[in-house]
Amino acid sequence: MNLSAAVRLLRPQQWIKNGFVAAPLFFNPSLWHAGPLADVGLGVLAFCLLSSSIYILNDFFDRDADKRHAIKRHRPLASGAVSLTLATVLFVLLSTGGFLGAALLSPSFIGYALAYYILQIFYCLWLKHAAILDVLTLAMGFVIRVLAGATLLGLEASPWIVIMTLLVALFQGLAVWSQ
Repeated sequence: MNLSAAVRLLRPQQWIKNGFVAAPLFFNPSLWHAGPLADVGLGVLAFCLLSSSIYILNDFFDRDADKRHAIKRHRPLASGAVSLTLATVLFVLLSTGGFLGAALLSPSFIGYALAYYILQIFYCLWLKHAAILDVLTLAMGFVIRVLAGATLLGLEASPWIVIMTLLVALFQGLAVWSQ
C-alpha cells in the first residue's frame, strides 16, 4: 500500500474549506470557551471526513477520464497508486466516521451534514458538468457549512453571514472557473 497516495486521495489540502463550520464562532466571542470550541472542532472534523469521502467518490467516477488528462492522470485512482478496493474501504470508513461524528453532535448538525453529502454526490454525478450549476453547487457547500456551524452553537445564522458566504464562494468559484 502506498500511504502517500492514499493520503493524497483524501485531498487534505482542501480541508481548509471546512473551516467555514467555525465561521459563526468568530462573530460570537461569548462562545469562545471549551464546550463550543470542542463542538465546532468536532464539526469541522466530521466535515473533513465527509468531504474526503466525496473526493474519493469523485475520483472513482472520473478515473477513466482522469487517465487521459495531462495533470489528473497522476491522481491516485487514475494512476493506479491506490487500488479500487482500498479506495472503497476508505470511502466507507470516512463516510461512516463523518456521519457518526455528526450524529454525536446534534440532530440538526447531522441534517446539514447529510444535505452537504447528498448535494456533493449530485455534484459528482451531474452538476459539475453544467457550468453555472457547478459553481452554485460549490458555493452552496460553503453556505451549508456555515449553517451547520451555527446550529452546533445553538445560533440562528444571520442572513448577512449566509449572503456574504454565498457571495465570497461564488466570487472564488467564478474566478477559478474563468481560468
